[in-house]
Amino acid sequence: MKLKIYERRKSEVHAQPSLVQMINVNRKGGYFSLNVKAVELFGLKPGVCIVVAKDEDSRNDWYLTFGENLEIGTKLRLLHRGRRINSMRTQNKEAVNDILNSVKAEQSATFLISKSPKLIDGKTWYKILTAKPIRIK
Repeated sequence: MKLKIYERRKSEVHAQPSLVQMINVNRKGGYFSLNVKAVELFGLKPGVCIVVAKDEDSRNDWYLTFGENLEIGTKLRLLHRGRRINSMRTQNKEAVNDILNSVKAEQSATFLISKSPKLIDGKTWYKILTAKPIRIK
Protein backbone atom coordinates (compact mmCIF):
# COMPACT_ATOMS: atom_id res chain seq x y z
CA MET A 1 0.00 0.00 0.00
CA LYS A 2 1.27 3.49 -0.88
CA LEU A 3 -0.19 6.40 1.06
CA LYS A 4 -0.28 9.96 -0.09
CA ILE A 5 0.18 12.17 2.97
CA TYR A 6 -1.62 15.51 3.04
CA GLU A 7 0.21 17.99 5.19
CA ARG A 8 -1.57 20.86 6.73
CA ARG A 9 -0.65 24.07 4.93
CA LYS A 10 -1.70 27.60 5.38
CA SER A 11 -4.24 28.60 2.80
CA GLU A 12 -2.81 30.59 -0.05
CA VAL A 13 -3.78 34.22 0.30
CA HIS A 14 -4.32 35.77 -3.11
CA ALA A 15 -4.35 39.34 -1.88
CA GLN A 16 -4.59 41.30 1.31
CA PRO A 17 -7.62 43.61 1.19
CA SER A 18 -5.80 46.68 2.44
CA LEU A 19 -2.93 46.34 -0.06
CA VAL A 20 -4.74 45.85 -3.39
CA GLN A 21 -7.71 47.50 -5.05
CA MET A 22 -10.72 45.20 -5.09
CA ILE A 23 -14.41 45.25 -5.85
CA ASN A 24 -16.95 42.95 -4.20
CA VAL A 25 -20.13 42.09 -6.10
CA ASN A 26 -23.10 40.87 -4.03
CA ARG A 27 -26.29 39.46 -5.56
CA LYS A 28 -28.48 39.57 -2.43
CA GLY A 29 -28.07 43.31 -1.89
CA GLY A 30 -27.50 44.04 -5.58
CA TYR A 31 -24.42 46.11 -4.78
CA PHE A 32 -20.83 46.76 -5.76
CA SER A 33 -18.44 47.56 -2.90
CA LEU A 34 -14.98 49.09 -3.42
CA ASN A 35 -12.41 48.47 -0.68
CA VAL A 36 -10.31 51.15 1.05
CA LYS A 37 -7.35 50.73 -1.31
CA ALA A 38 -9.56 51.30 -4.37
CA VAL A 39 -11.08 54.39 -2.72
CA GLU A 40 -7.60 55.78 -2.07
CA LEU A 41 -6.07 54.80 -5.43
CA PHE A 42 -8.88 56.26 -7.53
CA GLY A 43 -9.36 59.31 -5.25
CA LEU A 44 -13.04 58.60 -4.63
CA LYS A 45 -15.25 60.81 -2.48
CA PRO A 46 -18.92 60.62 -1.48
CA GLY A 47 -21.18 61.70 -4.33
CA VAL A 48 -18.84 60.53 -7.09
CA CYS A 49 -20.69 58.41 -9.64
CA ILE A 50 -19.57 55.03 -10.89
CA VAL A 51 -20.46 53.45 -14.21
CA VAL A 52 -20.10 49.70 -14.76
CA ALA A 53 -19.85 48.51 -18.37
CA LYS A 54 -19.38 45.23 -20.22
CA ASP A 55 -17.46 44.90 -23.46
CA GLU A 56 -20.06 43.27 -25.70
CA ASP A 57 -17.36 42.00 -28.08
CA SER A 58 -15.82 39.94 -25.29
CA ARG A 59 -17.43 37.33 -23.08
CA ASN A 60 -16.01 38.48 -19.78
CA ASP A 61 -14.49 41.97 -19.99
CA TRP A 62 -15.97 44.39 -17.46
CA TYR A 63 -14.92 47.99 -16.80
CA LEU A 64 -15.47 50.83 -14.30
CA THR A 65 -15.26 54.58 -14.67
CA PHE A 66 -15.72 57.29 -12.07
CA GLY A 67 -16.71 60.94 -12.23
CA GLU A 68 -18.68 63.70 -10.60
CA ASN A 69 -20.55 64.90 -13.67
CA LEU A 70 -21.51 61.64 -15.32
CA GLU A 71 -24.93 61.63 -16.99
CA ILE A 72 -25.36 57.94 -16.23
CA GLY A 73 -24.19 55.86 -13.33
CA THR A 74 -24.94 55.61 -9.65
CA LYS A 75 -23.54 57.57 -6.72
CA LEU A 76 -21.08 55.96 -4.35
CA ARG A 77 -21.95 55.95 -0.65
CA LEU A 78 -19.30 55.99 2.04
CA LEU A 79 -19.29 53.13 4.54
CA HIS A 80 -17.17 53.57 7.61
CA ARG A 81 -16.42 51.93 10.90
CA GLY A 82 -16.12 54.72 13.42
CA ARG A 83 -14.00 57.44 11.81
CA ARG A 84 -12.16 55.04 9.53
CA ILE A 85 -13.41 54.55 5.96
CA ASN A 86 -14.32 50.93 5.39
CA SER A 87 -15.47 50.97 1.76
CA MET A 88 -17.69 52.72 -0.78
CA ARG A 89 -20.79 51.07 -2.14
CA THR A 90 -23.39 51.50 -4.87
CA GLN A 91 -26.34 49.47 -6.08
CA ASN A 92 -26.98 48.26 -9.61
CA LYS A 93 -28.85 44.97 -9.51
CA GLU A 94 -28.84 44.38 -13.28
CA ALA A 95 -25.05 44.78 -13.60
CA VAL A 96 -24.47 42.71 -10.44
CA ASN A 97 -26.55 39.82 -11.77
CA ASP A 98 -24.86 39.91 -15.18
CA ILE A 99 -21.30 39.95 -13.84
CA LEU A 100 -22.01 37.18 -11.31
CA ASN A 101 -23.72 35.08 -13.99
CA SER A 102 -20.70 35.53 -16.27
CA VAL A 103 -18.37 34.00 -13.65
CA LYS A 104 -20.95 31.41 -12.50
CA ALA A 105 -21.20 32.76 -8.94
CA GLU A 106 -24.37 32.15 -6.98
CA GLN A 107 -24.11 34.77 -4.23
CA SER A 108 -21.05 36.98 -4.55
CA ALA A 109 -17.55 37.41 -5.92
CA THR A 110 -14.53 39.62 -5.27
CA PHE A 111 -12.26 40.80 -8.06
CA LEU A 112 -9.09 42.83 -8.46
CA ILE A 113 -9.32 46.11 -10.37
CA SER A 114 -6.58 47.01 -12.82
CA LYS A 115 -4.41 50.00 -11.86
CA SER A 116 -3.71 50.94 -15.45
CA PRO A 117 -6.71 52.52 -17.18
CA LYS A 118 -7.83 52.36 -20.80
CA LEU A 119 -9.00 55.48 -22.59
CA ILE A 120 -12.26 54.68 -24.39
CA ASP A 121 -14.42 57.42 -25.93
CA GLY A 122 -12.57 60.07 -23.92
CA LYS A 123 -13.23 58.41 -20.57
CA THR A 124 -10.82 56.57 -18.30
CA TRP A 125 -11.96 52.96 -17.76
CA TYR A 126 -10.48 50.48 -15.26
CA LYS A 127 -10.81 46.78 -16.03
CA ILE A 128 -12.36 44.41 -13.48
CA LEU A 129 -10.14 41.33 -13.57
CA THR A 130 -12.81 38.62 -13.70
CA ALA A 131 -10.56 35.82 -15.02
CA LYS A 132 -9.28 34.95 -11.54
CA PRO A 133 -11.71 36.00 -8.80
CA ILE A 134 -10.25 36.49 -5.32
CA ARG A 135 -13.34 34.94 -3.74
CA ILE A 136 -16.43 33.37 -5.24
CA LYS A 137 -19.56 32.02 -3.53
